Amino acid sequence: GRPHRYAQSHPDALAREAASNLSALAQYRSLARGIEWQQRTVEIAERSGDRRSLAWQHAQLSFVHVLAGDVPSAELAVEAARSLAGAELSGRWGDNVAMATAVVRAVAGRTDDAEQICRELIAAGLRDERHLHVHYASCFLVDLLTARGALDDAD
Repeated sequence: GRPHRYAQSHPDALAREAASNLSALAQYRSLARGIEWQQRTVEIAERSGDRRSLAWQHAQLSFVHVLAGDVPSAELAVEAARSLAGAELSGRWGDNVAMATAVVRAVAGRTDDAEQICRELIAAGLRDERHLHVHYASCFLVDLLTARGALDDAD
């Protein structure tokens, strides 16, 4: 006798996705506005209580801060994502947070950490057949190795 609703059609889920899309759109014109919209996605995700979604929105926020050149804020956002992820977050959700962590650590100058994260993502993705994350991590790893001058490893 109770109504059932597909979780992604919940008003907060729709609002979160709309805000996320508006953030992506705004980033082309104003990173400050993009950050505002992405912060809204975090606030909406907090209301939902879904740790996976909230971790992903914090990770997305870290990417926008990287684009804006604000590494300290990116580090805070990615650490919030990591604390929410904990050990229980796996699969694509955990991969998304790990990839954001690798990017933020690389721009913060911690390229060895970023490389290790990429290699772990690649290994886990190959094992569990999450090919998209293998692709993302491989491309980023090539960038890291090329920047370091390790062209044979990048090859």
